[in-house]
Amino acid sequence: MSADTWEALFIPLKNDEGELVVLIQQWKEPNKTETKLIKLDSEPTITHGRYPFCMGLMRFVNVSETKKVLRCERCGLRISFPSSVETLGELKEHLLNT
Repeated sequence: MSADTWEALFIPLKNDEGELVVLIQQWKEPNKTETKLIKLDSEPTITHGRYPFCMGLMRFVNVSETKKVLRCERCGLRISFPSSVETLGELKEHLLNT
């Protein structure tokens, strides 16, 4: 028996690129404040939207010391962000403010 999967964070994307949905698998519904503190290197499950969007899995790629990319394995969407962004909350703030 596995833990439930919860939609823990939703990040709308600009330019009609859909949305990012962060899924967390654990026994109880995650606290929204704690979710924003989750480190990106712990690789939470991030999908490129929900049905009818792409629904592809997003993977982190280290491009350089100063830049990382989230890349959709299904459609190839690439979202770059600074390496200084380390948590889900920081990623959401960066994407909403750029």
